[in-house]
Amino acid sequence: MPLDSSAILRAYGMQSPVYDLLFKPFYGPGQARALRAMAPTSGQRVLEVGAGTGLSLRHYPPGVRLTGIDLSESMLTQARRRAQDLGLDANFRIMDAQAMDFPNGHFDQVVAMHLVSVVPEPSRLIGEMRRVCKPGGRLTLVNHLCSDGPPTRLLRKALTPLQGWLGFKPLYSRREFQAIGGGLDWRALDGQCYGFVVLQAVNP
Repeated sequence: MPLDSSAILRAYGMQSPVYDLLFKPFYGPGQARALRAMAPTSGQRVLEVGAGTGLSLRHYPPGVRLTGIDLSESMLTQARRRAQDLGLDANFRIMDAQAMDFPNGHFDQVVAMHLVSVVPEPSRLIGEMRRVCKPGGRLTLVNHLCSDGPPTRLLRKALTPLQGWLGFKPLYSRREFQAIGGGLDWRALDGQCYGFVVLQAVNP
């Protein structure tokens, strides 16, 4: 089954009741590291693309003007409750990360956590992140990347037919990421700590 918007919605609609239980242990360290790298300050406009249930919200400092987008309404319902409990100034909208309804240069920082493997066309995602981020603003990604070795290739081949049900493309390689990275100078802030890589670039 191909990975497209309908497959993503179906997968995460089924996962939303247990999403936090399943993914918090795996995503939490990467989200915390990304927010340390971003170091958002009070009053900054920050966009989190693929905000999901708001697992990352606890890492944002007070005063940040946060916007989160996602395709799944059931997930954003949980994110809204979480933001309210944390007292965050946050707004959540249903939106396609590959075709955002924001003006050019609207945000000071844009972050996508564990999303590159989820969207059908990651190069469009990065292009949209660049468009809505102001010149000189920070772009941050967190994702699981792997080597191109034979064991990994075999695992990816085995999982690829299931990507429509999983809701993500299994195991992007570092070489593949370079091809979709939009030509930006992505700086790796972590190698493979906890299996994730934090990447950051300045928007030209």
